[in-house]
Amino acid sequence: MKSRDELQQTLSITDGRSPRTLVNATPIRSEDGDVESLIVTLQDLAPLDELERSRAGFLSMVSHELRAPLTSIKGSTATALGAVPAARVRAPRRSCWSPAP
Repeated sequence: MKSRDELQQTLSITDGRSPRTLVNATPIRSEDGDVESLIVTLQDLAPLDELERSRAGFLSMVSHELRAPLTSIKGSTATALGAVPAARVRAPRRSCWSPAP
């Protein structure tokens, strides 16, 4: 079973920026287990950060757009239910088993 050691390091560029970067290092071992060389990859995470900002903005906009019509529908429904025309209001029915007044 292979074990992985993880190291987080902040990289600083000479112009003052500190971009988020994924660093992956994989040792190449000899048959006896000694490290012969190392493969290191660096991946700039700025595109993923931009994608995350776009996703969050999209979800915020969709949430707002869905809430706005629901609010007006709820308001219209409440108004309609509160203002039922008198012609549609029915007197309570009497049971045929109860005596008439």
